[in-house]
Amino acid sequence: MPLFSIIIPVYKVEEYLPKCITSVLTQSFQDFEIILVDDGSPDNCPLICDEFAAKDPRIKVIHKLNGGLSEARNFGIKEAKGDYLLFLDSDDYWEGIDALHNLAATILLQSADVTLYGTKDVNLVTNTTVITRGNYNINALRKNKDTAIRSLIETKQFPGSAWVLAIKRDFLLHHSIFFETGIKAEDIDWLLHVFTHAKSIDAIQDPFYMYIKNRPGSITNTSDAKSVRDILFSVSKWRPILESNLTISN
Repeated sequence: MPLFSIIIPVYKVEEYLPKCITSVLTQSFQDFEIILVDDGSPDNCPLICDEFAAKDPRIKVIHKLNGGLSEARNFGIKEAKGDYLLFLDSDDYWEGIDALHNLAATILLQSADVTLYGTKDVNLVTNTTVITRGNYNINALRKNKDTAIRSLIETKQFPGSAWVLAIKRDFLLHHSIFFETGIKAEDIDWLLHVFTHAKSIDAIQDPFYMYIKNRPGSITNTSDAKSVRDILFSVSKWRPILESNLTISN
């Protein structure tokens, strides 16, 4: 079985998808599988997925009716065979060729449930790239769970997206941690679930994840009252559970 499964939900991103997939295939560390979940995309994405899969047996394609990002990711989790899972949005990409090499070096040494990594924002409007995370206090993260979460909160590095970490597949399945369907703040809900149950947390500083901002049609390029309600739902759902397992003060 591969060390990594990279889950890529796909929907209406034909302009960006080839670069996304290629950024994984060109990694120097090659012990991985890619799971492309075509979420009923109406453009050329299904064909692009199949063309890549025909050229590389490590690529698996799931074609399904449109059900949203959460459902697509859940399909990927259930299909994955890797020891660790990573999520990559299909309009984003990885920079450089050593992302998985650096992750593997730390994971094989520390075996943490969760391993965070750095990110950059690529703003399509201003044509600028800014490092947004990657200055972790690794000693604090490795000390214990309480110290780790306190450090992430105090340094404003507590993750808000599922694509900023590698996570043990067995850990997810043991705790039945899947994405809540029907809400827009699915990442917040999922991450609070993850950090409630995680016993060990680690990180690498490498800001290899390139997050595309201000793409026309992007889900994160819109904001509405339902998004706010969904975030409040997730926080109210997990806060008492998280606080009961931590010594972090209010």
